[in-house]
Amino acid sequence: MNSKRYQESRPFFHFTWIELEKHAEDALEGIAHLQRILSELKYRKSRKAVTLYERLAARLETLVAKEVQYFKWPTTALIGDSASALNVAHFEYEEGLLKFMGYAVGQNGAYRTRRRQVLDYVFNERVPKVQSYEYMAEWGAPKSSCRLEKLAKSLAAYARNAKRRRFQDMAQAIMEWEEDLNYLKEKYYSGRFDFPWPNSVFL
Repeated sequence: MNSKRYQESRPFFHFTWIELEKHAEDALEGIAHLQRILSELKYRKSRKAVTLYERLAARLETLVAKEVQYFKWPTTALIGDSASALNVAHFEYEEGLLKFMGYAVGQNGAYRTRRRQVLDYVFNERVPKVQSYEYMAEWGAPKSSCRLEKLAKSLAAYARNAKRRRFQDMAQAIMEWEEDLNYLKEKYYSGRFDFPWPNSVFL
């Protein structure tokens, strides 16, 4: 790994544990920022750094617990111009976090068990930085409504995008995206992040 990429993966590499503590205190409300500080502290072995890690990890859990936000579950139904392709969503599938973690569908994709292992891990655990901080911030904290919403909207967008690709046989991929979307809904959404079910179809 070259030095530039190393600095991007560990932006607080040159900070002392005291500076990291101050940085955390200056950003009490920032979950993503706190996660980056914790990622750096995992490399530190001193007693004070370990103690700071444990304290900040507990704070992060509290912040995540308060981040329960209700959201509408996305649909894979096409609405509007079915001929237009969602190039951004396609890019995210090819180069984004889920692809990096080993999630794949279709004829050359992963088995159902493997796909759902990846989805469970991405929802419940800390994930690696695979793109910019802005992109990673969209995923929110582990076990949060933000993380689940990003997961669900990603799968739904992939399926909608595939349905618009009229000249490619993506029936299996679409079926598996929709199955996995239902899996996430039943396991993590229903009874926790949902609310009285709407009658209208929504995006």
